[in-house]
Amino acid sequence: MNKTYFIFLLFFTYHPLFCMEETESKTMLVAWIDDNTIFVGKNDKYIVMNPFTKDVKQQQSFRQRSERSLDIAVNKTNTQYAISFGNSSIRCFDAKTHIRSWHNGSNSNNYMPITFNSQDKDEIIFVQQFHVSSLGFPLSHDHMKGFYSVTVTPLSCHPSRSTILFHRNLSAGYTIDTLAKNQCFFYDITDVECQSIRGTRFSFDGNHILVNLGNKLKTYTDPYLNTGPYPMPPQLINIIETTTEAAFIAFECCKNTTLAALTANSTVAFYEYLTGTLLSLINLSDPVPTIFDETEKYLSVSPNKKNLLVATQKGHLIVPLSLDTQYGQGMEELATIFLLLKPFLSTQD
Repeated sequence: MNKTYFIFLLFFTYHPLFCMEETESKTMLVAWIDDNTIFVGKNDKYIVMNPFTKDVKQQQSFRQRSERSLDIAVNKTNTQYAISFGNSSIRCFDAKTHIRSWHNGSNSNNYMPITFNSQDKDEIIFVQQFHVSSLGFPLSHDHMKGFYSVTVTPLSCHPSRSTILFHRNLSAGYTIDTLAKNQCFFYDITDVECQSIRGTRFSFDGNHILVNLGNKLKTYTDPYLNTGPYPMPPQLINIIETTTEAAFIAFECCKNTTLAALTANSTVAFYEYLTGTLLSLINLSDPVPTIFDETEKYLSVSPNKKNLLVATQKGHLIVPLSLDTQYGQGMEELATIFLLLKPFLSTQD
């Protein structure tokens, strides 16, 4: 077979596929552990499984509501994952054997979000609610370090440095906050047309901060891009707007400058977030959760950036990412041109 022909077949043939797991219990957390393993947290149990073979790696049922899983984090090398439970315990597992590596408790009885330090595959960063926010990381345990915040929201760690991003929804407005070493900076980004922040993330390359405001997705510059001693206030670059009926429930960064947004009318929209260009739109075969809760994670992108895991009312869906999403705008068009030319290409060496 001609080598060029083989390479195009390998990389540019796209076959849409949906996989669904139906259950009666509510799905509240989804995450890819590696390219063939997913975590699904429900209100009565959690399951770690291969979504393609349905092989269950481990699972646990919850006897009480206070025991259920409230957050999931996977380290940068996909070798460990940690689960934060409602009884304020954190358990870390080996991603291959799914055997528990360690367990740590806390004196907090509230939601405790976690993330792995991108610069230390063995260190977990967590936050506890307190009436005063801390400037550094006063909470220190084996494999863990934590800080206090007046309000507690999901965490995002910068991909190339130990900077933590979170947000606070306050009565007078809302802020995005960064914490690095012993310095914490907050930036008021209150928009009178939006009620609150629904989620914040560092971009795939770490150059931007993405903020979900429900009917708007905003892109800001990373405050630490400047070379001075202190971060600069983030600059607004772009706004993606939607209607109330199609409000953004959750979003995740894909490859390059693309993101996937889950909307209230059960669609997944893929955008180029620097320009706001809509790359593709997929109508889901099952309705998505209708009640928004910022502590729940409804989207996750696989490490190889080829599949999207989506929480639905009946369970979860796996949505293969388009070529434009995987490789950049224009690849879908290139693949179409190639498929049209396939009959005229030589199959001889």
